[in-house]
Amino acid sequence: MGNQVNELARGIIAGEEKALAKGLTFIENRKSGYRELLDSIYPEVRSCPIWGLTGAPGVGKSTITNYLVDSLANRSERIGVIAVDPTSPFSGGAILGDRVRMMDLAGREGIFIRSMASRGALGGLSPAIMDAVSLYQAFGVDRILVETVGVGQSETDIVSLADTVAVIMMPGTGDDVQTIKAGLLEIGDIFAVNKADLEGAETLAGLLQSMLSSRNGDEKWVPPVIKLVASQGQNLDTLLEKFLDHQKSLEKSGQKEKKEKMRNEMALKMHLQARFQDLYLGPLLGTEDWEKAIKSINRREKSPAYWAEKLISRSD
Repeated sequence: MGNQVNELARGIIAGEEKALAKGLTFIENRKSGYRELLDSIYPEVRSCPIWGLTGAPGVGKSTITNYLVDSLANRSERIGVIAVDPTSPFSGGAILGDRVRMMDLAGREGIFIRSMASRGALGGLSPAIMDAVSLYQAFGVDRILVETVGVGQSETDIVSLADTVAVIMMPGTGDDVQTIKAGLLEIGDIFAVNKADLEGAETLAGLLQSMLSSRNGDEKWVPPVIKLVASQGQNLDTLLEKFLDHQKSLEKSGQKEKKEKMRNEMALKMHLQARFQDLYLGPLLGTEDWEKAIKSINRREKSPAYWAEKLISRSD
């Protein structure tokens, strides 16, 4: 195992595409030796800009991601893409949705795409996704794009992962004010209203602009609101410019280093949570003590809080 891991690490650091693909599968599946692989490549991890896109299913994230990746690749950049899919609570597999539309970019020189499930992260980003970022950076990509489905914890986790976050919205998805209030206002550096040719787009863009004006007035970056029709390519060039502008703003203000620290803290927390789950929760599931606790909770004898403390104490 040691030789295989070392060979894989050397290949990733040397920029071998097959090694990168194998390494991403290795860490996503948590194969034996994945920690050694991460240790081996970590001294060669080099920081690069990380852009995040989040939004509800169907708002056009994949179309927008396609444009950004294609445009950056045309500038001779090597791009790593991580498409994060929510995990089915029933099968444990990823719900791949419209990722097929991104496959027309696959195989192009300098573009590397990996669709990854959020499994093990209670709906948010998993440690494997953070590790995939490290592999891309050790491999030597110039930029990483992370696309997440804007549901649950993943839309807030993306703030700790990405340097620049674009929140993609569209009209006609329900109560606009409630949609905006659902935590999205705080996480975006850029807001895009896609399908701006539909009724209600102007209203949604106006609401966003108004509500964003109430954010912290000390901010050096004022989040722009961009109206897009991504399917027709309308204003996608403006969106790309805003991403690049925010990147320059981070570098100028010194916020880039703070983002890096936040990302590293998040990665450590995620690995600790995963290890605690392996050490404590995994061995308890289905045991006699577990069933006893469930029955007690069902009968309202003791609370889940009581049994959590009790079960952890028995595991020590």
